[in-house]
Amino acid sequence: MNLHFSLYRLLSKTISPAIGVVSLFNSRARLWINGRKNWRIELERVKENLRPGCLWIHAASLGEYEMARPLIRAFGDRYPDKSILVSFFSPSGYEHAKLENNCHKIYLPADTPANARILIETIQPGLIVFAKYDLWFNLIHAAEKKGVTAAVMGYSPDEKKLSWPLYGKLLIQSLQSQWRIFTIDEKSRKILAKKGIQGVSVGGDPRYLNVRQNASTAPTLPVLQEFSKRFSTVIVAGSVWMEDMAILRHFVGRNRGIGWIIAPHDVSPANIKKICELLPSDFTLYSRLERVDDTGDSDTIVLDGIGTLATAYRYSDMSYVGGAFNKGLHNIIEAAAFGSPVLFGPNYQRFPEAFYFIREGLGASVSTPKEFEEILLDHNQGNRFRSKKDILKFIDRKAEQTKIMYSTLLKKINQLNGAE
Repeated sequence: MNLHFSLYRLLSKTISPAIGVVSLFNSRARLWINGRKNWRIELERVKENLRPGCLWIHAASLGEYEMARPLIRAFGDRYPDKSILVSFFSPSGYEHAKLENNCHKIYLPADTPANARILIETIQPGLIVFAKYDLWFNLIHAAEKKGVTAAVMGYSPDEKKLSWPLYGKLLIQSLQSQWRIFTIDEKSRKILAKKGIQGVSVGGDPRYLNVRQNASTAPTLPVLQEFSKRFSTVIVAGSVWMEDMAILRHFVGRNRGIGWIIAPHDVSPANIKKICELLPSDFTLYSRLERVDDTGDSDTIVLDGIGTLATAYRYSDMSYVGGAFNKGLHNIIEAAAFGSPVLFGPNYQRFPEAFYFIREGLGASVSTPKEFEEILLDHNQGNRFRSKKDILKFIDRKAEQTKIMYSTLLKKINQLNGAE
């Protein structure tokens, strides 16, 4: 065992105590600590529903779980009598993920050598799939020692991090131990190839397949359906922060031909109140609508709860996705699943899909109200973005790439289960 890994093992033992201190002042840290208090008891309970050689998917949070859902569904179709373990790092993933019927969930405890050994020996997985990026070095090492196959999907490497003195070496070592790494694009594959990492294939971004599957089964929302009929253009603004509203507030309610559906990222009562204070008086809270005609003359609906946004995009002629004035761009692929172009803020450099959207004419970045106004005018004149049909073709083409990756993973699962 090299010096870097030995140092990481020592540091891993300080994670829980450190988060415990933070939890005294931070509610999210408290959820992290409280969720793991009885993790071994929960692990034994979940084990009763799993067979040796099961599929184990690790998702850092909710977004990574959603990325893996098409694989979970495909596994369920192939093995209807078998279950999947899904582990989470983040409370937001563990608390809010809508599990498929064949799934069982656990919090992943701190990545200490002892915890990693207990997990592998208790679960006895056949295949571990890490969704996107959340690689746990001690867990990967324990799996390798027991001969457990591991893979990474949806991977997009940070070239700078691969060169970091400690973390970079550990990351490369862990990636080299994977059976297969599926990157989101060719650029990512080439970055790993430069580092001498083998077993790398382009698997695409699994979110494209997930959003298309979700869109194909999405229910209608009668209130939003009737609301949208009243306008020549409907704009759905999803996962918006106050920084996004600084742009949008100049346009909401200013044009009677445009209907707005606004979904704040934070739906706490306090934040909903702040958002609504930026709007013209003629708006409606979605939670208060009981009949399709309840919106009256309002041209703005605020989605003040969780679970409606993904389907609300069905009614958009153009979408705006928040976060790119703040900590990070939210899911623009979900917004395009029904064929509408997508706008977003300027800080999208860490999100490859944003570059694709701009390059392919599926979306655009805006930094000022003037830029938003110009794009809106161009769009209304049909001069800006590709057609709904073309946008859906783009999404489908990306989804097909992921289907090939899942076929490879299922074939491996077949082999591990002694099938052909």
